[in-house]
Amino acid sequence: MRKLAIILLSFLLICLFNYKNNVLASEPLDLADIDLLGKQVDSLYTDGEKSMLSDDITKDIIEKIKIAISKIKTNLEEFEDERIEEIIFDFKNAERLFSIRSIVNSLFDSTGFVLDNANLLEAQLAVSNFKEEYPDFYEKELNEIIKAENQKKEIEEKTKILNTLFTDETRKNAIDSVTREKYTEVLNSINAMPASSYKEKFLQDLSNIEKVILDKERLIAEEEARVRAIAEEEARAKAIAEEEARARAAAEEKARLEREQAIKALIEAEPIYSIKVSKSTHIMSIFSKDESGNYSVLSAEYLVATGRTPGLTPVGTFALGNKQIWHEWSLGGSASPYATAYAKGLYIHGPIYGSTNFDTVFASSIREIGFNKTSGCIRTTVEAAKFVFDNCVQGTSLQITN
Repeated sequence: MRKLAIILLSFLLICLFNYKNNVLASEPLDLADIDLLGKQVDSLYTDGEKSMLSDDITKDIIEKIKIAISKIKTNLEEFEDERIEEIIFDFKNAERLFSIRSIVNSLFDSTGFVLDNANLLEAQLAVSNFKEEYPDFYEKELNEIIKAENQKKEIEEKTKILNTLFTDETRKNAIDSVTREKYTEVLNSINAMPASSYKEKFLQDLSNIEKVILDKERLIAEEEARVRAIAEEEARAKAIAEEEARARAAAEEKARLEREQAIKALIEAEPIYSIKVSKSTHIMSIFSKDESGNYSVLSAEYLVATGRTPGLTPVGTFALGNKQIWHEWSLGGSASPYATAYAKGLYIHGPIYGSTNFDTVFASSIREIGFNKTSGCIRTTVEAAKFVFDNCVQGTSLQITN
């Protein structure tokens, strides 16, 4: 039994020894590997003197080369020469420089702008250790630190400018005296900054100011418009009243005489037109006589509104009756121009106005032309109503069809 145990132990020791030798012998290093590693280390620098790091170095590249160098150290018994020592020396220096550059790079965010918590003093102390040994590297990294310092100063300056628009440093409430001019001045100053998280935050805060200014401008504009409208209305009313006061008597007398003369002329004249109104198409057609004396020549067509229900505007043939330059309706003091009667209480007339004044038109009475919207009258445009009033004498035939 004891003999068997000794045999097994010997077997295990032999296996362990062979395994160790196989591992050490696996992937053996040769001179080509060393040359490749040397080139990789050389690529960490931008110059032959190896005083300036390449801008393309990353942490992953450093780690990969470090692993390769560890492999060299394991095989130093096989390869011991100055080239390996030089490679290791150059890499260690590159690693030192990279660690300093990483400290400097940590001052900035992804956009290249200084971070709020950037430790400039730590970076300055770290870089200062390389002033004599690597002056070019020192100067380049120092310039980056100066850049960060200048950015911090710019942020402090912009913050002060921005805070002048707010009641306190929390920048939640705008000052009462904020103006569009001051806002634009600050906005232009912030827009001049390079892209960064600070700029985004500043612009976001400024958007709140813009809302306040827009609200103020809207209120001011509304008040100005209200005051202006009142002043314009008062001036207009005054001008109208003065004009009416000066001309009322003469105008009324002149109108009365002209009205009497026009009505008399229409009564005495022989009809030269015949009118047809279609309730389905809302078209009023004006016909004149042909060579045979028949009303077959279409002279004009106008759009009209008829009764809101079928029975309000009667169907049939009618003779035009009396005429009124303004027909005043019984409700509300409203009136319509150029009214020509065709049945009891029914007229061909223009749109509806608030008074016998063409400045007081009810816009809806114009929009309703072309639809069933009247109480039985035939409402049309001022132009059409005036044509009938001026040219279609009493007794003119009016035919209304469905």
